[in-house]
Amino acid sequence: MNTEKFAYLDVDVLYRERIALNGEHLVSVHLDDVSRLDVLPRPIASQSLLTDQSVPFSFRLRFDPCMIDPRFTYRVSARIEHEGRLLYGTTVAHDVDLSQRQTQPMTVIMQRINSN
Repeated sequence: MNTEKFAYLDVDVLYRERIALNGEHLVSVHLDDVSRLDVLPRPIASQSLLTDQSVPFSFRLRFDPCMIDPRFTYRVSARIEHEGRLLYGTTVAHDVDLSQRQTQPMTVIMQRINSN
C-alpha cells in the first residue's frame, strides 16, 4: 500500500545566454496536462520563486499521483518575469512521463523573449 499522498518532480530551470539578471525577478514552473488540444492545459502543479539570484533554479513540484493518467501527455514549462515583463520562457515542449520513477532532475531550458 502506498502511504505517500504526493509525488514529486524535480526540475532544474536555466537559460544558455551569459546574461545576469538584474534586480528581483519572478521564476515560475508549471506542470500541466496538455492531452486535449481543444481546451486550455489542466494545471497539475506549479511553483514560483521571487529572487535576485541567477540561473540555474531548482524546483520540486509536488502533485497528487491520482491526477495522473499514463495515457495522457504532461508538459513542464517555465518563465522568468521582471516588473511584469516576460524575459525568458520555454519555447519548445518539455514533456515528462510521470508513470516512470525520476532518477535525476528534469532540465528545462528557456529562451530569451523579445518584448518591447
